Amino acid sequence: MTKKVLLFDIDGVVNKSEYFSLAYCKEYGIEQPLITTFFKNDFIPCLIGEADLKEKLAPYLTKWQWPDSLDAFLDYWFAHDVKLDEQLIAFVQDLRAKGYYCALASQQEHYRKTHLWETKRLKDKFDHFYCSSDIGYLKKDTRFFDALIADLEAKSLITSKNDIVFWDDTKRCVATALECGVEAILFEKNQDIMNYDFKF
Repeated sequence: MTKKVLLFDIDGVVNKSEYFSLAYCKEYGIEQPLITTFFKNDFIPCLIGEADLKEKLAPYLTKWQWPDSLDAFLDYWFAHDVKLDEQLIAFVQDLRAKGYYCALASQQEHYRKTHLWETKRLKDKFDHFYCSSDIGYLKKDTRFFDALIADLEAKSLITSKNDIVFWDDTKRCVATALECGVEAILFEKNQDIMNYDFKF
């Protein structure tokens, strides 16, 4: 059966950058745990739209020895952790030209989502962005995929879950999508997508 909707994770799939925190720790001489503590705790509510990143981030910047404003920190962050895979994005454009609906399905807070979608122009390369901070759930939660499926059905883009295939580099997210009845494939390299049988 030909799939109609193709879903792609961003970080680790469409975006191949290293974590910005690695570059930051090297440049400012701080220990990695000082940053990972934030991402494992206060950052989580931001990912599901329950908190504003700027409010959660502000108390950490002194500990991280950041010498400038909060907005300047976000500029540094976003500049250091986006390296879009142009080969893969070009392949996605071929899929779109053949009639596939290609969307992003990713865990992002609102500011970085806007940076990726608007500033980095992913809105020109993909048909939609299913984002955790808009949906209200992380991808490890079946309700993320339930909401995504419901939206695709409401737009008459699918007739069943069998019309969807999803690539993600995180096993937990793949397992959750499979639990929801979506064909989900663990991404390790671009060929995992390019060698898929699209039945053109």
